[in-house]
Amino acid sequence: MASNVTSNSLIPTQDSSGLANSNKRRGSFNEDCPQEKKAKLYTLRHLTLKKIYIEQIREGSKLYEVRPRTNRIEKIQVNDVVRFYYYSNSSDDVRCKVIARLHFDSYREMLEYCGFANCIPTSQSLEEALAIYHSIPNYQQRALESGVVAFVLEVFTE
Repeated sequence: MASNVTSNSLIPTQDSSGLANSNKRRGSFNEDCPQEKKAKLYTLRHLTLKKIYIEQIREGSKLYEVRPRTNRIEKIQVNDVVRFYYYSNSSDDVRCKVIARLHFDSYREMLEYCGFANCIPTSQSLEEALAIYHSIPNYQQRALESGVVAFVLEVFTE
């Protein structure tokens, strides 16, 4: 189970049939205030990511980005916008708003909680997804030392 969850003001709602509707924001945006429309209310962060995962985020099949818990990753907070790009073509990127941060002690715990297909959509099993995370240099050791953070993502449009 997630040891610590941080999220913004999105809350799940239900209609009269008991079915979950899309999340709705608490509070409102002041349509009459031009300063409020222009204000940047987020911090832009930059992280590299494989092209396949950028495409999966764009298409909506990858809902989480998971990283070992490091000082750099700890700086990324709810409502920040993360620009994911890959080295060979840094202009082909995707920007995502961090909706929530979930902290786990291990990749296995995270995959069980979040669902392996929501993290690595091409994997066929939890064990396959776990092997992918463990194959990334230093990820397994860093996770053992300080845990992992799963960012719940929403593709960002200004």
